[in-house]
Amino acid sequence: MQKREQLRLSSMPKDLIDNFKLEEWEFVFESERKSLLFEDFLVSYYMPYGGSVNYYVDGNIIVYERKQSLANMAAIGNKRSLDEIKAKRDAYNHAVEAARAELPQYRANADFDRADAEAMFTRMAAMIESYGYFDSFYWEQVYERKDADPEAQKIVTLLEEFKNVAKMQLVEDFFTKDGYFETLLAQVGNACSVAPEVLHWYTEKEVMELFEGKCVAEDELQKRYRARAFYINPTSKTLYVGDEAQQIIDLFKDTSTEQVVFRGKTAHKGAGTVVRGKVAIIKRDYGEGANMRKQMEAMGQGDILVAETTDPECMPALRKAAAIVTDVGGLLSHAAIVARELNVPCVIATGNASKILKTGDLVEVDTNKGIVTILERA
Repeated sequence: MQKREQLRLSSMPKDLIDNFKLEEWEFVFESERKSLLFEDFLVSYYMPYGGSVNYYVDGNIIVYERKQSLANMAAIGNKRSLDEIKAKRDAYNHAVEAARAELPQYRANADFDRADAEAMFTRMAAMIESYGYFDSFYWEQVYERKDADPEAQKIVTLLEEFKNVAKMQLVEDFFTKDGYFETLLAQVGNACSVAPEVLHWYTEKEVMELFEGKCVAEDELQKRYRARAFYINPTSKTLYVGDEAQQIIDLFKDTSTEQVVFRGKTAHKGAGTVVRGKVAIIKRDYGEGANMRKQMEAMGQGDILVAETTDPECMPALRKAAAIVTDVGGLLSHAAIVARELNVPCVIATGNASKILKTGDLVEVDTNKGIVTILERA
């Protein structure tokens, strides 16, 4: 098989690096996940082209968005009608149903070829694009006006009923062994004689080029294993690897480790009283859930659940929690919706609580003020 030339990248992005100010960016996502291919899909079909950085380092995926981009998303969501939202919900459900209906045929196809791969990629793109429409940052203004606006209340109700079910479907299709994504990788790997685990470090374009006899050079893959970063601006996306990626990653390093008080946004007050308890850190892992399950089993009833973010697989921990604290998220994020369903106090968007707090720390959660305070270190 002919080897692909080392990926040639444009020069470092001046619009990002020159006059960089961390306060103009917001940390919006983190997880243990190692698939560059899936991240390529997200930056292509999910994330808005308003200014974002998606990077991989030390086994973690971390995403920052320009605050102006998030404000633009909220303004866009605030103009969406109930009928439009229903249509997008139906489009997502159709994409999921179609993917699940055709999956057995793809799994059994012994003559899998380029056209099959392209069709599966197109289906995945439709699923991710439809799901991206429902990102929680689109709905902040809608949620804030729901009490005075009957249509906004209907929209919020629809989103609360739909979003977590949709997220569970996406996890099943993209992060399970026999799901759509892993079936695609297995079939491409078999057709092109490349190990599926290696394909996780390809881009979509590079996977398709395998059918032309081109593969990514080993030295290029080694750089990606160490560090890589996507930079997305309003007109393009660019992948940086190795030392170039590290230059971008270094811009976002948070050196604050002595923080005692974390300020976030109250997603649900609960009883409206201050809650005290011991911290249980739950680290989300989309690639391998065994470690997360161990953390949830070790969590005590009435502990304060602290996480970067949550999703349906975190429900055992959420049901134990006396309060929920997340680094990121909006008022219609998974943690916020579940907190209201379970009537559990919840503070979201603290930025770095899960990185500075440790399991066993004693904290106070004040949902009246949206503040989390360390009372005693473990």
